[in-house]
Amino acid sequence: MKASFDFALFRFVTVFLMVLNSGPFSNVGGAQTNTGDKAGLEAVSTDIFLTFAPQEMNHTVTPEKIAEAKRSKECRPAAQDPEGNWGPVVEGFQLSVRFEKESYKIGEPVTATVLIRDAVQKRVFYRDFEFDPRGVRTDSPLCNLSVLDEQQKRVPRLQKEPQDVADGPHRPRVLNPGTQHKYEIKLDGRFNLTQPGKYFISAKRQVHKLSGDGYSEITSGVATIKLATAQP
Repeated sequence: MKASFDFALFRFVTVFLMVLNSGPFSNVGGAQTNTGDKAGLEAVSTDIFLTFAPQEMNHTVTPEKIAEAKRSKECRPAAQDPEGNWGPVVEGFQLSVRFEKESYKIGEPVTATVLIRDAVQKRVFYRDFEFDPRGVRTDSPLCNLSVLDEQQKRVPRLQKEPQDVADGPHRPRVLNPGTQHKYEIKLDGRFNLTQPGKYFISAKRQVHKLSGDGYSEITSGVATIKLATAQP
């Protein structure tokens, strides 16, 4: 009963936000409503992408925010950011997975940076949890990661995998044109990374269809890292 209520509530909120997005109240929940901020967001959206925390409903655009984005590789268009391992644009979204370096020592923290961006000139929505095909809410993490070893075999997940915790109440996440959300996911806390060698990592998640009916899956490209035995 609760799962059905969650599903219905999410659809109601999402459709309501889409109506706001397409109607005379389309500035609600987007960039701060003063003219300078809106103009700034539109001006940079095709050249750089501004990064915001997933729980931020208002995307305040400032000169400092733009300057920070211009210095960051992860804020460039996908074609100019090969290290980002960007996937294809699906339903207006694009997904990336990257690491701060290519090689790690076994036992060293390994953190994946996952970016989900709005790649179209339209506000888009996704949720901070997922549903299975029956419409039952699941405990899936915000971004599902897949890890393969050198033999292209799936690396086992740890039995007590930590859960990604959504900030605040469950609700659709909002992305404005030219913006992206960042998630930091600790890989060694989720997978058995105890053997040296190369590993291949990709991300995926569900997003709301632009048509407003149903959901699609988006995927990143594949990032490669190498684990080496720590020297005594």
